[in-house]
Amino acid sequence: MRISDIASGLISMCVVFGVAGCGGSSSDQGATTVVAASGVGATGSGSTSGSAGTGGTAVTVASAHAASAQETVAHAAAPIDAVSSTGGADTVVAIVSPSGTIEADLHATAHVSVTFATNDGSTATELNLITKAASLPAGWSYASSTMPCARVNTGTTCSLMLDYAPTVAAPAGQFTLAYSYTNDAAQVELGYATIAYLPISHNAYVINNQHSTMSRCAVASSGDITSCSSVAAPLLSQAEQITLHGSNVYIADTSVVWICGLAPTGLTNCASFSGGLTGPEGIAFSGSNAYVVNSTGSISKCAVGTSGTLSACSTTTLAGTDNPHAIAVYGSTLLVANVGNNAITECTLDASGNPTNCTTADTSGLTNEPVGLTVLGSTLYVTNSQVVTAVLQCTFGSNGLLSGCADSGARGFTSGFGVTFIGNDAYVPTPYDNAIYRCSVASNGTLSHCANASSAISTFAYPIGILLF
Repeated sequence: MRISDIASGLISMCVVFGVAGCGGSSSDQGATTVVAASGVGATGSGSTSGSAGTGGTAVTVASAHAASAQETVAHAAAPIDAVSSTGGADTVVAIVSPSGTIEADLHATAHVSVTFATNDGSTATELNLITKAASLPAGWSYASSTMPCARVNTGTTCSLMLDYAPTVAAPAGQFTLAYSYTNDAAQVELGYATIAYLPISHNAYVINNQHSTMSRCAVASSGDITSCSSVAAPLLSQAEQITLHGSNVYIADTSVVWICGLAPTGLTNCASFSGGLTGPEGIAFSGSNAYVVNSTGSISKCAVGTSGTLSACSTTTLAGTDNPHAIAVYGSTLLVANVGNNAITECTLDASGNPTNCTTADTSGLTNEPVGLTVLGSTLYVTNSQVVTAVLQCTFGSNGLLSGCADSGARGFTSGFGVTFIGNDAYVPTPYDNAIYRCSVASNGTLSHCANASSAISTFAYPIGILLF
C-alpha cells in the first residue's frame, strides 16, 4: 500500500471521529492515545504512528481529542450492560444495580450504582469515565465516584453512583455511559453501559364523604392535584378509607367493604363484601389476612383469596377501643385509632394472626381525636382531627410497640384525615378545607412546607380518603 493511501485513510478516520487538527505530517510529535476501531488496539507515538494489534486496525489520535473520539464511538451503539471494542477477554464490564429499567416517582430519587470489574480477573488500568455530567438526561446526575481508577481487577473494583430524580412526566428513555481503559496487553479499549429509565406519574382517587362520590385526579409534575373527574365508582354511603392491596382497591364503607379492580380509566368490577362486618371504618393487610376495624370496636380478621376476595371472617372484640376510625399493621403489631378516648390501641398478633394482649399505646399524650394511621417504613404517622399538631410522627421500639410520638412539623391546615406518601411528598386530605394538602418529607421523616395542592379544584366535598398510585 502506498504511503499516500495510508495518510488519506487516517485523515478520513479523523473526520469520522471529529478530531480537529488530526492528520498532520508524520513528523508531528507528542503523546498519543490509541483507539481500536475493531479487534485489539495498538499503542504508539506521533500523530500517524502506531503498531496494529492482533485482529484489528489501529487508529491513533492526538491525546487532546481522545475523549471526543471515544465518545463518538461509544454512542454509535447502545447494547445493554457493557462491552469493550473487542468484546473478548481482558474486558472491563459495567454492572448496573438495580438491573432492568430504573423507575422513580416524580419528585423522588432513585439511587443507581455502576461497578466496574474485569471479566477474566486480569488487571486493567487507567479506567476513565467519558460521559460528562452535562450529557446526562434530565433528572440524572452523578452522586459520587471513585473514578478515574488506576487499577481494576477481581479484587479491586471501581464504582460510580448516580441519582435519578425526575421532576416532569416524560416517556421512557435510555442513555449510554461511555468509559475507556487500558487492558493487560497495554491496549486502550472502550466500554459502554446502557441504562433504561422511566419517570412514574400518578393518579389520585379521592373519596368525597359528603356527596358519597369519588373523584379521579391527575398528579401534575409540580405535585399538585389537577384535572379531576367523577369516577364510576360503586354506590358509596359515607365511605371513609380507600387503600390498594395487590391489584385490588378496597373501600371501607358504612356497612360493606367494596373490592374493585383497577384500570387506566378507573375502578372496575366492584363487588361488595359484608361477611359479618359491623360498620367497617378501615382495613389493613398482613400476609394472607385482612383486618377490618368496625365501628362497634371489634376487629374482623378475614382470609384474602388469590384474586383479592375476602372470606371466612372471625371477629374479636378489643378492650379499650372507643369510636375507632383507622387501623394499621406494623410487623406483628396491630394498631387502632380511637376518636372517643383520644388513644391508640395496640395489640400483638399471635401465630394464627389473631390480636392479643391489647393495651393503650405510648403516644406521648399528643393524640387528640386520631382519625388516620399510616405506616411508612418504621414510622407511624397519626393524623389528629382537632389540634394544631395535625400529624404526629411516632416511632416503634425494638419490641415492635410504639415508643413515643412527636410533632411531625406539618402546618397550614386543620383536621387532616390520614396521610399518603409518594416519594418525598406527603398528601393529607383536609375535609374542613375541601382540599388536599401536600408537604415535603425530610430525610428524618418530618413534614414541612405544607400547601394546598388542590387549589384549582372546586369539586371536592369533604374529602376524607385518598389513594395515590
